[in-house]
Amino acid sequence: MNAQAKISVPPEYSVWAALVATHGSPKRESEVSAGVWRRESGKGYATPIATWFDEGLAFAKIGDQEAIDPDCGDEWLRFASETWPKLSAFSQEAYDHAMETGAWPDGVPVRAPKQQDREAIGGNHPPEGTVEALLAEAQDAVEKAAVLVKAGAAKTQKDADIAANVAKTLTETKAKIIAAHKVEKEPWLQGGRDVDAKFFPLRDSLEDTAKALKAKVNLPFLMEQKRIADEATAKAKREAEEAAAAGREPEAPPPEPVKVTSGSKGRKVSLMDVKFGEITDAEAFAASLAKIANPDMMTLLERLANRLASNPMNPAGSEPAPGVRVGVRQEAR
Repeated sequence: MNAQAKISVPPEYSVWAALVATHGSPKRESEVSAGVWRRESGKGYATPIATWFDEGLAFAKIGDQEAIDPDCGDEWLRFASETWPKLSAFSQEAYDHAMETGAWPDGVPVRAPKQQDREAIGGNHPPEGTVEALLAEAQDAVEKAAVLVKAGAAKTQKDADIAANVAKTLTETKAKIIAAHKVEKEPWLQGGRDVDAKFFPLRDSLEDTAKALKAKVNLPFLMEQKRIADEATAKAKREAEEAAAAGREPEAPPPEPVKVTSGSKGRKVSLMDVKFGEITDAEAFAASLAKIANPDMMTLLERLANRLASNPMNPAGSEPAPGVRVGVRQEAR
């Protein structure tokens, strides 16, 4: 049919007929009506879409895919709520041309152009178009969700169904993106692991061997030298005290404490005092941190409490441990 001509159209085509001259789009909250449409991808191609009614039931055909209808459940809800408002009305001739030739009369293809294999980062993405289509799907879902959130609480069952399906789409798309990200990034991660495997074992061995040398060779020697130096210092101090008690001058002043070391200049190893925290009463220590609501302690306690609450053996209202009660809150999932 030629929408440009001044001819009457069936009532179900009235919305399309009013929009086709300007390539307008349906209103966001409007019901799906009959017509032929174009969906811009933003990626250099545009999908032809046809909608019609058969015995009162709406149908939609997206590109060369199988037609869908309300019985398709989530797929139809996504089309009606997300895709429908983004369509542009086009003439039947333009639609037929796109379906027959693979391009619209203005030269825009109906599907993504074939991409060259990339040799840089991203060249190892999953099959052609998958990542781009997935990102477009994610963006559509986020935009739709933002509109619904701004509108506030659902007022009808239809509104609630749409929101629930969009939420489901968001979580499903997130899982797809995580999987696609893993596939695309894996070669680069493996490259990093290969580099690590080349250097890290010897790096760690060098560090471990240096620690072993200091602990097994230097430490016993330095401790023995310190014992000898401490004994010499104590003896000199004792003799000085005895001389002073007897009214004599000490033969020599008490020596200064000796710092024992080993190694040449710039590479010395010496004994050092290293402080560490020794827990003498775990219960008292934990209680003191909880009393001041230490952030690290509270995070740990919340994680442990949630683990207890998730145990099916602990019903709501029970107290599976001292100071912990299993609570229940309402969430939309």
